[in-house]
Amino acid sequence: MEDAGYVLFSEMARDAGVGLLVQGQHRQACDAASRHALNSVAGWHGVADILAAGLAREGGSFAVTELPLGASGRPFAGRNWSSLGFVSYQTDDEQPFWLHLAGVSLADGCAALDIDPGRIRPRVCWTRAGREAAVNADWTALLGQALCHLGSGGEMDAPCIAQAFLRHEAAPTEPGKPLSLVSFVMDV
Repeated sequence: MEDAGYVLFSEMARDAGVGLLVQGQHRQACDAASRHALNSVAGWHGVADILAAGLAREGGSFAVTELPLGASGRPFAGRNWSSLGFVSYQTDDEQPFWLHLAGVSLADGCAALDIDPGRIRPRVCWTRAGREAAVNADWTALLGQALCHLGSGGEMDAPCIAQAFLRHEAAPTEPGKPLSLVSFVMDV
């Protein structure tokens, strides 16, 4: 939903005792690049991999970050992100942060996320298997599909991990329409 409507809706939901499990801020700039910042409560389940896989198939520039509010999970066996053009890195921290880059240098990716490049190492990142997004859909449809999958209980054994997907391609010849949305999954 749009930002302004979400502020009113979330206050009414909070007053009714509804718990927020996942919240995302989504923006599309005039250059048609989309940016997605997702947060989930500790132990809940992430959607960045579904969204990033769908966006990568569609092409264009995007940034998807996902952070659990609390302890991070670990990646599960599955697809190698290099098949979608990403090179994966991991920080050397107790709670690692996974960085997946396509068309973005390691230095630029680290600078964009304020990560010390000395704390990062290349990795082959295997992610959860069996989580595919539909092809030929814009990012709003891909996001909706990912959230529906999450809200319906899909992949309940795969907790959210701290990660970012950054992809850069040349700007499109026709500028897009700016858009700003909030997404959420609530527990009633």
